[in-house]
Amino acid sequence: MAFFLVSAGVYASYDAGLPGSFLFLAPEARGAALGNGFAAVSRGASSIYYNPAHLTKGKKPELNLSMTWLFEDTSHSFFAFSYPLSSFALGAGYIRETSGNFERRLNPFESLGSFSVSNEAFLLGGALRTGIPGFKEAGLGFSLKAVKTRVDSASGSGWGMDAGSALEVSRGTFFSAVFRNVKKPSLSIGGEKTEYLSSAVFSFSKKFYVWRDVVFLPLVAAVKRESQDLKLSGGGELGYKRNFKIRFSADSSRFNTGFGVDM
Repeated sequence: MAFFLVSAGVYASYDAGLPGSFLFLAPEARGAALGNGFAAVSRGASSIYYNPAHLTKGKKPELNLSMTWLFEDTSHSFFAFSYPLSSFALGAGYIRETSGNFERRLNPFESLGSFSVSNEAFLLGGALRTGIPGFKEAGLGFSLKAVKTRVDSASGSGWGMDAGSALEVSRGTFFSAVFRNVKKPSLSIGGEKTEYLSSAVFSFSKKFYVWRDVVFLPLVAAVKRESQDLKLSGGGELGYKRNFKIRFSADSSRFNTGFGVDM
């Protein structure tokens, strides 16, 4: 059993207002604390979101459920399942974000009640563990996604695809590259067309045994979104006896931290 607490600072969002920004919110505790670098070391079911190439890292079928409550009447929920085989794995996921009580107005003086906004994505993917001479392990993965946005009574849907790769250079040294929206979802809502942006996430991590049962896992990442500048981030996880973990990450606009207890 695992118990997690995460604290995230208030920041000027790099992602707010972008098409599909609900998919930028980390859906579970460890990933939220470690930031974009987590794509290098994700494991099991949540990898359908972070890096589908890591679906093969799970040792047994896994179910992941999480719920995040944000400002006002906004909530973010995540469901994921993975089923690893010998050198192949399958994964599925569902992400939903809802916001309510937006005021509908005919003019500044006349209210017509309220409405809600919802975004959801269905994910289905797979991963293959491969071998590359000179490296400990390598993997490739993909994730198909069907997305839908509803604003009041108007809605639109589309589909896209992410791709990921993972390389364990040597024992405890990891590198990954994730390409989001290789196929961009395109939606039409109320006659207005919206297209998600493509992006690439490169991350690196190396495990260090500091002293006896103390392990430190630093992570660095670079994110490049379409029409935006390259964004760098770093973080780390300090663990004791694989049971107690302190985590943090930071970039130019935010700082995240948290801790975890495995029992």
